[in-house]
Amino acid sequence: MPDRSKCTGCGACLSVRCPQEALSIGDEGTIEINQNWCTGCGICKAKCPQGAIKIRQTMPMRSDIKEYFREEFSLDLDLFD
Repeated sequence: MPDRSKCTGCGACLSVRCPQEALSIGDEGTIEINQNWCTGCGICKAKCPQGAIKIRQTMPMRSDIKEYFREEFSLDLDLFD
């Protein structure tokens, strides 16, 4: 969930591709997160310089983002290092 009082609409969270395409800039110029699509991976949260994104955990906690993709999508990000 975005904290609208902190979001400046800078778009940093959009600079990385959301695997669920759950992010957009809303009519007020701040980030919108489609909660029906968001899986809570945290990519956007990690990229936000304002700390405006809070994650509602919908998937089991993983030790890191690579484990998340490995377990949930069978995608080994180590192959891209």
